[in-house]
Amino acid sequence: MATAGRGLFGGLVWTANGWAAEHPVLLALAWPAVLTAIFLPMATRRYRLLGR
Repeated sequence: MATAGRGLFGGLVWTANGWAAEHPVLLALAWPAVLTAIFLPMATRRYRLLGR
């Protein structure tokens, strides 16, 4: 997230080899989406079971 923010606002970004270093903004958007897709259905199911 920090690298993505620096890149978006024109700050210094390290130059490193690797996909994650070359695409920090995409990675910063993808991880929360993946985590939400995994844990939202689990949390919703658990919340419904608590009400019974």
